[in-house]
Amino acid sequence: MKFRAVVTASRPFFLLASFAWAMGSFAPDAVACSCTSGSRASEFDRASDVFVGTVVEGPTPAHEDVIPHAGVHGHDAEDPAHPNAVAFGFDVTESLKGRATGHVTVVTHADASACGVAFKPGTKYLVFARQGAHGLHTDTCMGTIGASEGMEQALPDVRKLAAFLRGQETR
Repeated sequence: MKFRAVVTASRPFFLLASFAWAMGSFAPDAVACSCTSGSRASEFDRASDVFVGTVVEGPTPAHEDVIPHAGVHGHDAEDPAHPNAVAFGFDVTESLKGRATGHVTVVTHADASACGVAFKPGTKYLVFARQGAHGLHTDTCMGTIGASEGMEQALPDVRKLAAFLRGQETR
């Protein structure tokens, strides 16, 4: 009689444990990128370089000490390296902030779940990048947008902001 009572009393526990195990079996392995979105002005302020350019090269594997670890946003050059970085070459058509002119290389994470930007060759982008110890890097949290993602709509406001800040520097 005691055995039957123990089995009956523990039935909810086994059902709950079985359900939890089953749900865990179907959970995705990767963690999605998550950013707190800021205004274009704050994205512009955080970036060392903002430019319009077309992807002409890449992706190519980047040296592993050029980009910070996944999940670290607002990168500092001293952040530890991420081994899954890729580089893209851009032909810059308009520099709005910083020194990006001519042909530049920008590094991002290869994996979108680590906030990497899925640059497409031949596509024009408004790039918000940060200068690190080994060059420019960006991620989806920095505000980079492509032509199909609303770049043309965002560009006039970013140009006005750049012009305003250039005017402030000359005073």
